[in-house]
Amino acid sequence: MSIAYLFVPGSSEKKIAKSFESKADVVIIDLEDSVKIEEKVEARRLISTAVNNIPNHKKRTFLRVNAMNTPWIQEDISLAQQLKLDGIMIPKVEEASDIIWAQNQTELEIIPLIESARGILNLKDIILASTTTKRIAFGSVDYALDIGAEWTAEGEERKIAMNTLVLLSRYYNLEPPVDAVYPDIHDQESLQRDAKFGKQLGFFGKMVIHPKHIDWVNHVYQPSKEQIEWCQLVVQAYDDNNQDGAFQLDGKLIDLPIYMKAKRTLAMVNRQLVDH
Repeated sequence: MSIAYLFVPGSSEKKIAKSFESKADVVIIDLEDSVKIEEKVEARRLISTAVNNIPNHKKRTFLRVNAMNTPWIQEDISLAQQLKLDGIMIPKVEEASDIIWAQNQTELEIIPLIESARGILNLKDIILASTTTKRIAFGSVDYALDIGAEWTAEGEERKIAMNTLVLLSRYYNLEPPVDAVYPDIHDQESLQRDAKFGKQLGFFGKMVIHPKHIDWVNHVYQPSKEQIEWCQLVVQAYDDNNQDGAFQLDGKLIDLPIYMKAKRTLAMVNRQLVDH
C-alpha cells in the first residue's frame, strides 16, 4: 500500500519533473488550490508537457482536479484521460451525485477528498456510488473551517470525522483512508506526531506538500527491521504450534489478534516490495 502522496503544483513544469524522481509512492499533480484562477488553462498545458517528457517514470500519478462547482473540472478530467494517468482526486466531495457524474466522464480511479461535514455525513452514499474508488482521502484544514472549529495539532476537532472515515472504509472493503497534509512545512516532530495520530486511528498513508516530508512519513508507517523480524517469529510460531488459543513467545502473550496483526504487517511489507 502507498504511504506518501506528494502534492506538486500543476503550474510548475520543473517541480512536476522533480516529483517523478522523489521517493513518493504517489504523485498528485494539483490543479486546484496551488494554481491561480488565471493560470488554470496554462497549467494544463504545462502538465501535459511535463508528463509527456517523462513517459517512463513508473510513478503512480493522480491529478487533483478542480471542484465540482467550477467551470474547469470537465477539461481537467479530460486531461487526466489523455495523459493516461492512474486516476483523479476530486476535492470537496459532498454528495453521491458528485461521484456518479465523475464516473460518467471517466473510467479512471477516483479518490474522493472529503473536506466538510456534509461529505462526512454522506460518506456511505459516496462510497456506495463509486465503482472505481479504492480509498478515501481527508482534508483536515478545510474540514475544521467548514464546521467552525479551530484546527489544532492535537486533532480533537477532527477525530470523529477521522473515525467515521476509517469505519466506513473498513465496512465497505476499501483500503484504509489517506490522512491529510500537515500545514507546517519545517516542523518534523509535529508532522510525525500528526502522522502517528492518523495511524493510530486506522489511516494508512499521508498526503504531503514537500519532498522532505516523504521520509518523515515513511518513518512513521514503515515497520522497522526489528518489527518485521518479530512479526515473522509470531507467524512462524503460531503456524508451527497450530494454536487455537494463546501462548507465550519470548515472555509475551500471543493470541489470534496478535497473529493476525503480524500477518497484516508482513503482507503490507510484501506488497510494498512488489510495488517498488
